[in-house]
Amino acid sequence: FHNEWGSCTVGRVAAVDVDDGSAWQWWNGSSWSTDPAAAASMLGIPDPSPTTDSKAPVAAFNVAWDPALDRFVMAYSPWPGYTSEVMLRVARTPTGPWSEPVSIAMSGCQDSIGPVGYFCYAAGAHTALGTPGQIGLGLYDQLVSAAPLRGSYRYTRVPFVVSALG
Repeated sequence: FHNEWGSCTVGRVAAVDVDDGSAWQWWNGSSWSTDPAAAASMLGIPDPSPTTDSKAPVAAFNVAWDPALDRFVMAYSPWPGYTSEVMLRVARTPTGPWSEPVSIAMSGCQDSIGPVGYFCYAAGAHTALGTPGQIGLGLYDQLVSAAPLRGSYRYTRVPFVVSALG
């Protein structure tokens, strides 16, 4: 709910331990801590609203370390959620400050059957799939087959390079 946006923090855990609260670690601004109360807030993430920032995350987003970029990457679907683009931001720490968003147009995310449109959502960075000069991304495509009508989670790589100026 865009009117209930609050402070975000960054946590990490091994996939096999996701349901074990004691296995989680939280970024406290300088290192990883097991104390969730010590978690630092994200910096520079605007409220998602068409009247404030149409390039803000509309819902969930992920933050992942990308060794090829030597940066943390935030990936998400922008407002209004169902879209044909993925937004990427980069930072030197997992809580930011974050770069301005870069829009990546995703093919196959603006389909229709008659008057009904089908788009993509739930974009995320999958840095393990990346290669030097390319970032791995995933998203859910509402329409990958018209008969039978079904969607699917898709993975891809797109060119992406970070240039530091100044």
